[in-house]
Amino acid sequence: MSISTSTLGYPRIGKNREVKKALESFWQQKISADELLKTVREIEETSWQTQAKAGIKRIGIGDATLYDQILDWSYRFGIIPKRFQQFQNLECYFAMARGKDGILALEMTKWFDTNYHYLVPEITPDITPKADFSDFLETVKRAKKIIGESAVPIIISPVTFLRLSRLESVEFDKILAQLLPLYSELLTQLKQLGISEIQLHEPALVFGDAPNLRKQLETTYTELAKVGLNIHLVTYFDDLGETYPWVMKLPVKSISLDLTRGKNLELIKSHGFPADKTLGAGVVDARNIWRIRPQKVVSLLEELKGIVPNISVQPSASLQFVPYDVKREVKLPEALRNVLSFAEQKLEETVLLSKALTGESSKSEIEKIEIYWQEF
Repeated sequence: MSISTSTLGYPRIGKNREVKKALESFWQQKISADELLKTVREIEETSWQTQAKAGIKRIGIGDATLYDQILDWSYRFGIIPKRFQQFQNLECYFAMARGKDGILALEMTKWFDTNYHYLVPEITPDITPKADFSDFLETVKRAKKIIGESAVPIIISPVTFLRLSRLESVEFDKILAQLLPLYSELLTQLKQLGISEIQLHEPALVFGDAPNLRKQLETTYTELAKVGLNIHLVTYFDDLGETYPWVMKLPVKSISLDLTRGKNLELIKSHGFPADKTLGAGVVDARNIWRIRPQKVVSLLEELKGIVPNISVQPSASLQFVPYDVKREVKLPEALRNVLSFAEQKLEETVLLSKALTGESSKSEIEKIEIYWQEF
């Protein structure tokens, strides 16, 4: 039996909104691009250190962004509509994000059913994907220096990327065939840096039309598995539905499931879970601000333990959806503050639950949280 802990992303803006302030200063030409990037990196590195200090074993890295994570991957793959190609570097990036000189920005739409948004990639026949992973590889190098083997790069899967894109007179399969060698190149470069595991985020699997993507998903994971990295396939926001049986057969090392929404637990109990894979058990709700009810969640994990040999306890999605730290809320009544859980508290809960499974956490630690709820 193997029990571990993972994260799938972390708040990016800074505890004092440093990134937002730096962005606004950059747009007003009060600071340089180097100063902006320095701020983003400092917040990113602090987040890695916070997660490591909390005891998280596998820390998702590379999700920090100047504006939007999907836009980042559009830019890295050279998927830049013609109207923006007159600009270079950050000027091009922010023109895509915000528009410039009367040129319309990319369309912004909701990120699944959250209150966050993303910029929709536009792929037209005149665009041929190309790769520039320099910024991402630099991030990985920094992470390895700071948190070592705990660093697990977060990458948006090509299937989810295309499912979220606007394809204008181009075929999904044709663009996927152009993207896959670039993804293989990226994974190869990560392997050369000493990375052993990556997270491929595949939230498109919770869409109603996900069964229609079976061929593309099987092709993608078969191809990327050839590189030889451990692939952690990450889903969130809902259950896998009818795709569950064949997703379990994809050539990946780990599969993350959101156990706070949908019917993934019922699917596991009905179909089982592969003995050669690790279940990323998303039992700490990443999208609310409340503490776990530990007895309920421990009971769920004990049930999983009887079915699944290898478990990674983790938040249900990226923690970007919650504030940083409840301890900063000094004006709240104590009873309320005790039942709130922001990013740092959710890290603590993740580690506590993993220790509960291995018998390392004391009964009093679990009971303490239950008492908070009774007093609320």
